Amino acid sequence: MITRQLAQTRPSGTSAESIFTSGGIQTHDRPYKLHSVIICNVSGSTLNMSLFHDVDGSTYDESTALFFEYPMTAGQTLIMSEPLTDYQIAGNLGGQSSVANGITFTVYGEIQGEQL
Repeated sequence: MITRQLAQTRPSGTSAESIFTSGGIQTHDRPYKLHSVIICNVSGSTLNMSLFHDVDGSTYDESTALFFEYPMTAGQTLIMSEPLTDYQIAGNLGGQSSVANGITFTVYGEIQGEQL
């Protein structure tokens, strides 16, 4: 199995939005694992970032927060490297930034059975 980029987004607003949904990738015979989420403040100032994981929907609020209004300095990068194994077909990762275009979210993982 190989690790590859599964999703990347840079939200253009300040509302929470979907970063990654399993519906387009997971199939019955080709499950996958999410290995890491890399969050980078690409702005020139401190901002707040939120990251959400809803295993069966797309609720992006305090009830599904992994990070909530977490302060990030200009140029700072966070790496969440705990594998997300409880990921269902209706599951979603969501992200939010207090500054439009201030954060890039990148998701890495593997699709089982995929080879070079």
